[in-house]
Amino acid sequence: MLIEKYGEAIWEDLSKALLAQDEDYMIYHSLSRILGSGIGLGAGPLFIYEDEKLLEWCKDNPQKAPGRLAAMVPVYEYEKNESGGSRATGFSSIILKLLDQYGSEEEVLNSLNANMNSFSWTGSVIALYKQKKKALEQLLTHPNMEVVRWAEKGIERAEAEIEYETKREDYEYFAYRNE
Repeated sequence: MLIEKYGEAIWEDLSKALLAQDEDYMIYHSLSRILGSGIGLGAGPLFIYEDEKLLEWCKDNPQKAPGRLAAMVPVYEYEKNESGGSRATGFSSIILKLLDQYGSEEEVLNSLNANMNSFSWTGSVIALYKQKKKALEQLLTHPNMEVVRWAEKGIERAEAEIEYETKREDYEYFAYRNE
């Protein structure tokens, strides 16, 4: 992808495009889908830039950039396991830094919520909800009480989602199993 080769050369124009609004909002929307990250997909192309550069962009553009970045960040950090797969170990470092610096901003929390809860899945989704709950539990000792309250609400939602999906899977097992 060209961003890998010309990242620094295009940063100023890319920054403006990611902040687009009003009639140019669709520019941001399209770029966020191309450059952002998805659940289980790792970091998107935007994240060739160091966290510090992206956070400096937020500092320079505090009205829009923190929320826009929150919508695109990779949600989880992953580590390889023995079987060659990977498992989430918690929130990504950039999410934690955003929460430290902008955790009182409703737009940031709403964008993180949308990011964490926008995915497609096949098979049981219970493991994903448990992963989300575990990551949110790490925020219960955060120094910002707004982040703690946001995490508590997220944990409640994750628990409800786990309960719902468990019941749904149990029903499907009994209703549709082949004998």
